[in-house]
Amino acid sequence: SAWDRYWREISIEIAIVLIQAGLIAALLIERRSRQRMATALEESQKRMNLAARAARLSMWIWDVAGDKIWATTYPRQQRDTASERPIAFEDVLQSAHAADREYLDRAVNEAVATGEELDVEYRVVRPDVDERWIAARGRSEKGNSQRMVGVAVDITERKRAELRAVEDRAALRHMTRVSML
Repeated sequence: SAWDRYWREISIEIAIVLIQAGLIAALLIERRSRQRMATALEESQKRMNLAARAARLSMWIWDVAGDKIWATTYPRQQRDTASERPIAFEDVLQSAHAADREYLDRAVNEAVATGEELDVEYRVVRPDVDERWIAARGRSEKGNSQRMVGVAVDITERKRAELRAVEDRAALRHMTRVSML
């Protein structure tokens, strides 16, 4: 019979077909796993963007070696697009209030050099908008000191409230002194 004559060849062909079927099954399982991961990643990114919009956060990534900062700002997040053009850290420094530039530069350089967390508050001055206060937090990525990621939030209203509180306390102290006289 054919089996008796070609049993080795037939066995090898059956083994090859079984191996191919196993590889195809493994590839299909891998494909399904990748699709699930892509869906989960997309869902996670939507949640993160929703949380950032709700908190009015701007997210940024800074390539320290290439001196390029990519940022999403709150108005851009409403359109779900990131900044197309990266900006240089020098541009960020130039937009900062003159009195805050040295402090901002020192804090950022120290965070980059030591790998510590960046936590800084500074004022931004733009010609078309009044002075704004920004709080920025960031950290070097694990194992990559040449890349920092972080968030920034506009804290102008909080700073204005703090200033009003200081003024109110000063006025209260003055009224107390006047009433004592």
